[in-house]
Amino acid sequence: MTRTKIEEISGEQFVGEGGLWAAVLISLIQDLESPSRRSDHETARRIILQREGCFDLMSGALGIEPAELQQRILAVLKRRSRNYK
Repeated sequence: MTRTKIEEISGEQFVGEGGLWAAVLISLIQDLESPSRRSDHETARRIILQREGCFDLMSGALGIEPAELQQRILAVLKRRSRNYK
């Protein structure tokens, strides 16, 4: 069984509020990995890389410290792409 992006980042599966925020995070990561959709890519970049907007709220709902969540996301992105070294 393959792991979802959120499991790869958090090591957990989520339901309820955490599940909704996990879906938001997955969408943000997909937008960040798709620079062809410039507007969505830039928004995702600001939220994830600069921790703007809902990032801290999202990390709290996922039960992960914001800095740790950001590091985990970047580690996944680095493994998948050369754009986030």
